[in-house]
Amino acid sequence: MEDWGLDNIVRRELWEEWRAEAFKRFKEDILIGYADEDIVDLIEEVFRSPHCFTTSSCSGRITAIDAPYPWLREGSEVLFKKHSPMTPDELATLINTPVLTRLWIVVSGPILHVVTDSVDEALKLLKTMRAEGFKHSGVISMSSSGVVVEVISGVWLSLLIRDRNALLIKTSSLTHLNNLINQALGDAKKRLARLKKLFFEKRVCWD
Repeated sequence: MEDWGLDNIVRRELWEEWRAEAFKRFKEDILIGYADEDIVDLIEEVFRSPHCFTTSSCSGRITAIDAPYPWLREGSEVLFKKHSPMTPDELATLINTPVLTRLWIVVSGPILHVVTDSVDEALKLLKTMRAEGFKHSGVISMSSSGVVVEVISGVWLSLLIRDRNALLIKTSSLTHLNNLINQALGDAKKRLARLKKLFFEKRVCWD
C-alpha cells in the first residue's frame, strides 16, 4: 500500500453528514426522473457499503456541444445529451443545428465520484480500480469530510461535425458515423458492467 505519510484526516461525523445529504439528493433525482437509470443500482450498492458513498456519477453518454474545443466548459453549450444509443434521426437533426462556434459529438465512459471515510480506504479503492483497468482514476480532493476518488474509464471519442459556416462531414457517411458513436457508447457500457461487478461481486468498499 502506498504511504502518503498522512494520518486519517476524515472526521466520521462530517463524513456521515455529507453522506446523508448526498443520499437525499440521489433519491430526489430518482423521483424527478433526473437520475441516470443505467447506474442507479450501482449507486445504491455503493451507498450500502460502510466506507464509501457517491456524489456524482455517469454511466457513459453521448453529448453534442457547441464549443471551440470539446474540453472547454466556459463559453460552451450542451445541445444534446443521452445515456443510450443515438438514433439516425437524432444525428440527422444534430448535423443541421446552427452553432456559434463548432459542433462536437462526444462519447464518454462511466465516471464515479466516490467519497471514502479514510485515506487508507481511498488508496485501497484506487489500487483496485487501476488494477481492473480504470487507470485514469485518482484522488481529486481530501478534507475532514472525506477523500474523493474519481473512478474513470478513459473511454473518450470526440468528433468535429460542423463549424458556424459549413458541415465538415459527408452526409453519405452518416450511417457509419452513427454506428461509430454507438459502438463507442457500447464500450462505455461494458466498462460500467465491469464496475458493477467490482462493487457487487468483489465487494469493494466493504473490507
